[in-house]
Amino acid sequence: MARSKSPLQISCLQYGAVTMAALCGVFAFESPTLSGLQDALPALLYAGIASGGIAYTLQMVAQQYAPPSDTAVILSSESVFAAIGGYILLNERISATGMAGCALIIAAILMVELAPLIRRRKFIPQV
Repeated sequence: MARSKSPLQISCLQYGAVTMAALCGVFAFESPTLSGLQDALPALLYAGIASGGIAYTLQMVAQQYAPPSDTAVILSSESVFAAIGGYILLNERISATGMAGCALIIAAILMVELAPLIRRRKFIPQV
């Protein structure tokens, strides 16, 4: 697959497509009001600008320079770090199912990282 040298263009196209899909969903399944929009505006701006706009765009730019396996590990561990952050910053508690999910994600990450090392070790002649 060819690498794109314009992550900003790709992210802008993606934001436009997601915005259009979200607007279609809003008008199809919700009854938006001006007062509801005003109440939700701070959260919408944060999620749209800081989380989506800045963080996701920086992530796309950085992915150009990271090996695919490292990128996969980082993106796979996002939910684990979100759970840890929620525990530390918001005093949230994780259910047993959530803990099991975190354990499975960490196990998968370890398997992806350790399997090539183990495989290489088997093929190295012992002296």
